[in-house]
Amino acid sequence: MAGLDRTHELLDVAVGRLHDLVTELVDEHHMDEFEWHDIVSFLNQVGRLDQFELLADMTRTSVLLDSLWHGSDDGVTTPNPEGPFFRADVPLEASGTRICRVDEPGLSLTVHGRVTDAATGEGIGGAEVWVWQTGESRLYENEDPDQPEFNLRGRIRTDDDGSYQFRTIAPISYEIPHGPVYDFMAAVGRSTWRAAHVHFRVVHPDYQRLTTALYLADDPYLETDAIGAVHAPLVVALEPGAEFGTERACTFDLSLQPTSP
Repeated sequence: MAGLDRTHELLDVAVGRLHDLVTELVDEHHMDEFEWHDIVSFLNQVGRLDQFELLADMTRTSVLLDSLWHGSDDGVTTPNPEGPFFRADVPLEASGTRICRVDEPGLSLTVHGRVTDAATGEGIGGAEVWVWQTGESRLYENEDPDQPEFNLRGRIRTDDDGSYQFRTIAPISYEIPHGPVYDFMAAVGRSTWRAAHVHFRVVHPDYQRLTTALYLADDPYLETDAIGAVHAPLVVALEPGAEFGTERACTFDLSLQPTSP
């Protein structure tokens, strides 16, 4: 985490750029004081509803930052924005766990794969894999009082060979929460729907943390995902899952970059 002095330094640069932007809006786009107050009012609404992270996602700023920070990592799994619904306090389970309630409605699914070293291809044992998703309610567990705690959410330790597996239900696409960000997206003619996905965060002390997501190949919103976060390497096809005891299965391998010596 950046220290306070560093935060102030970055904010000072950002304010300078903001002044340049405001000058451009007035000189080239003829923004008047009433339009400026409308922008400030919109940002105040976003802040009151704690939707600044959502706004960063919807304006594709989060995707841009991912590409700037991680775009040149050879062999590393393509990153994806974390979004606002991650929880760090999920209990740790062994590979093979079920992350949803037994009677969770939806298409039962087994997700499996390996966590490997991007340079050597060797499996990484003992990595922790956080996963979280929505189900048929189209809501995450920590925004839906009707779901039990940690439903459709898990933290799994990889086996010695780097393999992991969990049982869940296939995610479905969902619309972003209604509010000022939703209204903005609708006003500028952008999609308000996210393609069906499962979020992943992978952590090991000897490797750089990876945050990414898998997407389903048959989802209708792959091309119009609201935050533009769908990348071809992250799209997986569902296959028969009889060997795992579920209706469907998919493979999702994850490659990490070692930390600098």
